[in-house]
Amino acid sequence: MRSLDIVILLKIAVIKGPSMNKELADALKINPAEISYSLNRSAIAGLIDTTKQKVRCNTGFLMCLLQ
Repeated sequence: MRSLDIVILLKIAVIKGPSMNKELADALKINPAEISYSLNRSAIAGLIDTTKQKVRCNTGFLMCLLQ
């Protein structure tokens, strides 16, 4: 995982409802391809569901990961 993956996971956790890669890219000022690569890494790690719309881990885990 990269630090960028954590930023993207946190953004998805904060967003209400489904989001598209383009919306995430615009909001975070990141290339849409990087969003896609990040979501694939997170899905492989089991941190995001298969639709890549919902973070699976709880906030305690995210806080632990950030420390």
